[in-house]
Amino acid sequence: MIVDRTGASVISELIPGHFGYWVLPVRDEERYVSWRSLAYFLLHLPWVLTQKVNMLGLYVLSVAYQTQAKVLVTFIDNCSWDKGLHEVTPLRIITVQNGLRTPGTISRKQYDVFLGFALRDTNAAKPNSVEAIPVGSVRLGLAYKDRRSEPANSKRPPVDILFISQFRPEFWSSPRPEDRLHVEAIKTTLEWIGRLAKAYSLQIGIAFTSKGPEREEWYLAEKSVYTSLLQGPFKEYHRERFSRRGIDCTYAGLFDTRVVVSISSTLCFEAIGIGKPPIMTTRLFGDTKVEHYEWFPKDQFEQFMVEPQYDAFEKAVLAELAGDREQRPINLSDKDYFCAFNEMTLPPDMVSEIIQRTTEQSTLAL
Repeated sequence: MIVDRTGASVISELIPGHFGYWVLPVRDEERYVSWRSLAYFLLHLPWVLTQKVNMLGLYVLSVAYQTQAKVLVTFIDNCSWDKGLHEVTPLRIITVQNGLRTPGTISRKQYDVFLGFALRDTNAAKPNSVEAIPVGSVRLGLAYKDRRSEPANSKRPPVDILFISQFRPEFWSSPRPEDRLHVEAIKTTLEWIGRLAKAYSLQIGIAFTSKGPEREEWYLAEKSVYTSLLQGPFKEYHRERFSRRGIDCTYAGLFDTRVVVSISSTLCFEAIGIGKPPIMTTRLFGDTKVEHYEWFPKDQFEQFMVEPQYDAFEKAVLAELAGDREQRPINLSDKDYFCAFNEMTLPPDMVSEIIQRTTEQSTLAL
């Protein structure tokens, strides 16, 4: 059973073909009740009263009992419905990491089987997990598989610099100092990219952020801002508006580009996984305490962050374009610490194997 409709389309691609599955929404869209599940729920209500599990978790267990599920799988790793479930039942719960998390955030939760981006994440999860396995980014792996299936003679024109956008429409009109600082960091980074592109005739790509039901309006605002700031052409890659995964999605931008530039983004981790260390302009925030430094603590990501001056940025970009790691001292010998990625066993294949093994070993004994 896939728990949570959000992310279910991704998880469904990881379920081995000979297994049946069902998606259980848990965000108040609807609730499923039968006499069998209701009896189970009422019989085990003391688990909630003694705080072994929470109400939503008991509901999930009740539906699992009704549907005779062997394994629960979710792509939403930062929700609490699974609290204590693996301690009160032999039913296995597989949690697949879907986005950027701080080690502190990960370590505050309990997991049964946690499949994380990297050793950084699984090390944080291990004390509170039965199993914690670094598998890498599933979305990156799916896009890589689609990309790899393209005909060998189909050539993709590269871009020299890909800027990973973190545009949020509300920031542009926000009076909050931290939001204004975010806007200024974007403006400065784009101004630097524009100067470099003009000076060295570089091709620019933008990985757009627009998503959700308002994505068209969001996209138009985002494109307007970047068209104004860059004052030159750029290639578009999209989070949700793409026509083909691996071709014009944000991950395609990672594959196409020679240099990745970002303030901070989950795609920074994923770029490291495919051997493209990002140039991060995070230090434009100075010493201000912002969430970007929580996601990318300086002691771990210092090698990727450039000093907040144009000359330092230019030097880093040109060194990366030239493949000169002496000029830009980057250590990727342990890239799996940031994002595991193995072309021979891609993240989706690893997760599928774990789901199969776990399901075959499981028996429903609720």
